[in-house]
Parts: sequence; C-alpha cells; structure tokens
Amino acid sequence: MFGFAAMLLLLVNIAACSTSDSDKEPVVAGVAHSLIINADTEPQNWLAHGRTYDEQRFSPLTQITPSNVEELSLDWHL
Repeated sequence: MFGFAAMLLLLVNIAACSTSDSDKEPVVAGVAHSLIINADTEPQNWLAHGRTYDEQRFSPLTQITPSNVEELSLDWHL
C-alpha cells in the first residue's frame, strides 16, 4: 500500500511540472520560471518557497520597520 501511495505522489508531482502552452516556458506549480528569476521586479509577490531560486527568504519590502512593528495586529484568522 505504501508503494502505491508513493507512486501516486510521484505522478502528482510530475503532473504539476509542465510547460506553458503559450511560450513553452517551464512552469512549476503554476508559476513560470521567468517570474521566479525576476522576483525582484514584483517584490510584493512571494512566488516560491524561498521567494527566489537562491531561497534567501529576504523580503525587499520596506513598509514594516523596527519603529512601526509594534503597530501590527491580527487582521483575520481561520
């Protein structure tokens, strides 16, 4: 049973890696390769696990600073 589940997971992951129909650019989980390469042109969008391929997890956004962080509050939750 475990082998079947592992095979199913592998097939789902392979299906998630496809190419875009319009320009045949590599697309992984619905995100085009060029969008992740050019992540700094859209800093408000976090398109990959580490934001970029080097996975630095650094946000270039500057709206939250050490001087205003105490003003943050919970806006919603599940």
